[in-house]
Amino acid sequence: MNDISYQNSAMESLASQLQNAPGVTAVSIRSGRRGVEYGTPIGEPRASWSLGTGMTIEVWGEDSALVDALLELARLVDHRDQEIDDLAEALTQANDRQLRLFELSRLNVDSLDRSLTIDRVLGHGIELTDSLYATFIASDGVTKSLCANAGGTCEWIEAAVRAAVSDGNLRKSVGARGNYVLVSPVDVGEDRHVLALGRQDSVPFGTAERKVIDALAASMSAALTLVEMHESALQQAVTESEHRTAAELANTVLPKSVSSIPGINSFATCLPARSVGGDFFTSLVHHGAMRFVIGDVAGKGLPAAVLMTNAITVSNTVFRTEEGNDAVQLLAAIHDSLESLLVGTNRFITMLVGIATVDPRRPGSVKLSLANAGHSPVILRVDGAIQAVPPCAPPVGVGFRPSGTGFEAVLTGHDWLVTGSDGLLEQDGQHGDMFGQDRLEDLVRGDISAAALADRITAAVQEFGGTMPRSDDQTVFVLRPIGGPMTPANDEVLIDESADGPEDSMTHPSSNSGEDDQAKCPASEVSPLDDGRPRLLLEADLERVRELATWIPDAVRLVTGVAPDDVVGPIELSVHELCINITEHAYSGSSGHIDVSCTRRGSELVFELFDTGHGFDPTMVAEPDPSRPTVRGYGMMIIRQLASRVEYQREGDQNHWTISFALPAEPAE
Repeated sequence: MNDISYQNSAMESLASQLQNAPGVTAVSIRSGRRGVEYGTPIGEPRASWSLGTGMTIEVWGEDSALVDALLELARLVDHRDQEIDDLAEALTQANDRQLRLFELSRLNVDSLDRSLTIDRVLGHGIELTDSLYATFIASDGVTKSLCANAGGTCEWIEAAVRAAVSDGNLRKSVGARGNYVLVSPVDVGEDRHVLALGRQDSVPFGTAERKVIDALAASMSAALTLVEMHESALQQAVTESEHRTAAELANTVLPKSVSSIPGINSFATCLPARSVGGDFFTSLVHHGAMRFVIGDVAGKGLPAAVLMTNAITVSNTVFRTEEGNDAVQLLAAIHDSLESLLVGTNRFITMLVGIATVDPRRPGSVKLSLANAGHSPVILRVDGAIQAVPPCAPPVGVGFRPSGTGFEAVLTGHDWLVTGSDGLLEQDGQHGDMFGQDRLEDLVRGDISAAALADRITAAVQEFGGTMPRSDDQTVFVLRPIGGPMTPANDEVLIDESADGPEDSMTHPSSNSGEDDQAKCPASEVSPLDDGRPRLLLEADLERVRELATWIPDAVRLVTGVAPDDVVGPIELSVHELCINITEHAYSGSSGHIDVSCTRRGSELVFELFDTGHGFDPTMVAEPDPSRPTVRGYGMMIIRQLASRVEYQREGDQNHWTISFALPAEPAE
């Protein structure tokens, strides 16, 4: 039976019952265009009633009391029908709320995005409580709001919530004159946020809505706690990844020894902290003078390590090309090359630049020219007394070009120059104090070698710290005069890049200096191509990639005649990172080979790599965004920083990589 037939039958049944009642002479029941009549209506009806269902009843009769009783009965029946309709609607709404609460419970498992989680809870809050506004105010004051009406403003609810928070009036409904706010705290760890719902021109919130917002707040608390745990775990993974990469970078580019000249005994060492900082040193002999720099990049981790690499490369280039024996001039040239890079990254570098020369007519003495750019500690002990080496310029990157006069001194006998990084002075002790300048100065004494003094300093700092970890890198650089010509030891290498000829005087820790070994690569690793280029056919295996550490210096020496650390270091790190990418992504664990070759093209050293793995172009990978932690992308970032050009092509079934590195400019004649 359809709705119309059912309604007609109901009207006929009701009319028949009324007609048969004592005293009733006629009945008329209508609903829209449909209706039924019994009897003959005469005059005006005794009574009439319009029911909520849209039905109109009119009754004619002699006994008005009976007619009124019948109409009251009809009213009660209609009221009950209305209650049933209202109950059905309430049940429907309750079912909808139950479904939305079920969706709300899923917040804890299917979303790890903070913004999306907050948006979902706000939306559910509006739907579940028939609110107009929903607002989330974080503990740091950041607000996120949602309005059911497009273009609506939430300023009034935010003001009410802030007032409630300042009064400690949480878990209550506040407001008046039709504008009501329901507030509930959202606790995540030690932070307390606030969730609020608002109604405008409406009725106050009741007990049911109070329970709903508490459930919303609890669900949001659990979801945001999970988000924070995820972000913390991801950040820890990123930090560990950065630490490994930064440590590898520092280990690759920091010199293995100090370049020295006869008459000078020097030594340097760097002890990295758990989170690698930006300590660095490098040195080079130019026209018989020892040029050196010790610096510290502001910050820690991979960004500092990358800037440290640039600082070493720039310093060595300046040491090769700048003439004269004025340390301030060298510092100014380094500043000019690094300034734009440092300003763009909002970082700076403290450094001490020095030039040490020996006058053959005054054996046992060393003349120093020093330029201090905000670096500490710098200890100069002359004739038993400590002399200050004041800064002649602010740290590089602050914006002021070094100028003026540096500091000059002459060392003899037991005189010392000791410098390093602030990690030495700031080492925490067992009792809450720091190692400090005075303890360091007390160690600079005696007639011992530079290496022995450096060992004394690092051992004293370590003993002072006890079980306390190193919070920063600890670098020590020591220089002193010696009475006669010095034969370089294993940890002190003589490098004079002003020597005549193809720099045959340079020795390298990983190579021999015999004539038979010059410009030759090990036959087992290098198989020259037809045009004479050195070539390495490398198995795509993470363990075999280590062979690059031996092959690259030999290949560079074969092509250019020399292989200084500051040239080989960036190349080795870049090619190593790319081969790891090829092994892990192009071959994805399957077997294969990487064909690596090296050649010189003008002022660039060019490495070409071929592989037959899957087409994978990491140059399309964007550099990591600091605001969105990730454990990937840093390898390509390092390569782009160190290389002058990176090119990729897919040629048939091969990936073809070309990485170019700018060679240092030849020194002026």
